[in-house]
Amino acid sequence: MPLNFKSSVQENLYEYRHLSIEKDVVKKSWDGYMKFVESDEWDRLHEQFGVSPYCCEEAVIYLSFIWKLLESKRVFIVPIFDIHEATKRLDKDYNFIKWQYKCTAEDNKFEDSGYIPARSSYIISPIRNEFQYRYRDYGTIFEINSLEELTTLHNILIISNAYSEMNIYGLSREISIEDIRGQLSTIDKPSLDNILEDDDFFLDLILGVDIGYHDGMLLVSKRNQDTQIKQLISRINKIIEQYELRTNEIKDLNEFKNELVKLSDF
Repeated sequence: MPLNFKSSVQENLYEYRHLSIEKDVVKKSWDGYMKFVESDEWDRLHEQFGVSPYCCEEAVIYLSFIWKLLESKRVFIVPIFDIHEATKRLDKDYNFIKWQYKCTAEDNKFEDSGYIPARSSYIISPIRNEFQYRYRDYGTIFEINSLEELTTLHNILIISNAYSEMNIYGLSREISIEDIRGQLSTIDKPSLDNILEDDDFFLDLILGVDIGYHDGMLLVSKRNQDTQIKQLISRINKIIEQYELRTNEIKDLNEFKNELVKLSDF
């Protein structure tokens, strides 16, 4: 089905949920890419757009939607699980936190577990990484400044587990990394009601990899964002519809790249 959200009001917060059980935001995708996946050209497309055999055109849609929605905000990211590779590849500093947000999109349903104690991966073989082990009960948060950084993070997380997940905060320009880090490092469980102000956004993005795991997104704000979200997804779905009419005409990765540019431009 096209990109869509089910809206509700929960504890004075406006929530928007998306679940794609069949990974069918783009129903008619181009499957010709499979014969190119071992090529250097495919690697460059993967790096630039986030496409992979696990998550192809839909990755472009999700990431572009998020960046367009948050383009006027300061964007802070909590990568889930593989925090060390994310920190290294994006050349960020560690900003350790005690809480991360948890959603699941599996077994044909979307579930919101809220804030849970943070956990992160650590290397155990051939030699245990003592730094990673010491901080296994912490997450990290850092600021990103471009769609390119968001795509790089997606590329790291999509290969690290049965699904990838990231918490995304789109906050006012006055908020600093120290502010949001402090709110996610409290003894007591934090709440989005206390973290978000005015037109701030929180998003949790989940992209399934293994069988039984789906794509999902939770979007939360203190204000009714129906108009902005509907306008965005209307433009996106028109672009998807136009793309699907052209998929039979794509002959190679260069033409596919041109189509991905169009998919990300709305």
